[in-house]
Amino acid sequence: MEIIKSIDQVNASFFGAKELTPYQGEVFVYSNGYGASKAIYPGERITKTEMKAQKLYTKYTISILPYSYHHNDEHPSSELGKNFRINLDFHLKVTNPKAAAEKELFNLQSYVDESLPYWIKSVTESYPIYRYLEVEQLIKKLPSESDMEFELQERGVEITSFRSSLTISKEDLEFIKEQERLDRKFKILEQEKEKVRELEKKEMGWKKEDIEATRDMSDEEKFRTIAGKDVQAKYYEDKLKNDQRIQEEKQKLINKILLDSNLEDEEKIQLIKNMGEVSEKPQTFISNSAIPKVGSGESIFKATKATIPASRLEDEDDE
Repeated sequence: MEIIKSIDQVNASFFGAKELTPYQGEVFVYSNGYGASKAIYPGERITKTEMKAQKLYTKYTISILPYSYHHNDEHPSSELGKNFRINLDFHLKVTNPKAAAEKELFNLQSYVDESLPYWIKSVTESYPIYRYLEVEQLIKKLPSESDMEFELQERGVEITSFRSSLTISKEDLEFIKEQERLDRKFKILEQEKEKVRELEKKEMGWKKEDIEATRDMSDEEKFRTIAGKDVQAKYYEDKLKNDQRIQEEKQKLINKILLDSNLEDEEKIQLIKNMGEVSEKPQTFISNSAIPKVGSGESIFKATKATIPASRLEDEDDE
């Protein structure tokens, strides 16, 4: 669409013909070429005096009729070979004829055709194809999200309505759906792994650093680590129970020897010596911590005898 329909030099002589008034849908802009100008709308007429006073000798005939623009084309995303298809419909109108004349906006369609790809690119080029829904929202605000609105206003043009839509190819859409499916699956797997880690921590009493240490292990390495810790813990647990059982049996046998009335003290000491050295675990049969460490049958005899009530020993002696 032509905006500047003609540029004419005018005669400011008082003896010349009067200037005409513009037709409907047109505006005359008189300019001196140095920044001074005057817009004349339909029904108005400039005087010779005004022309001479400001040296307005150049006349631009400007069209102010509304103009509809349609655009449907592909525009690149940040991914090579993947494009957004953008459809635009908007209306334009010259609202500042003086600015259109000053910027010499001859053809509005040619200007928009050349500028629109850059305006759109400034919005789309930083987005990958899978974020097409975000780009769609930005395109709806393209005039303000890009330099479109500002640059048109500089040339005296206003956007009076704006509609847009965005689509992507069927192949790209299927690819995005597959990626979203994989992302959801990966997220679920990560959640399950975290649950397993929490269970491991609770069941085995691992420290936090132990859990973190297995985070990047393969499943086989992690199994070996967990199994190793489990077997080790079970070994020490069984060993402790066995030691306790042995000590209890030794204690019963010593008590039986001490309470046997048919044996002299020397015989009892010798029998206890023959049992061998008693292991001094925390669960030792000697409960009195003040008693010295057991090193011989005699000391065992004295220490253990001290733990048996005198009344029982007397009863046994009477028998």
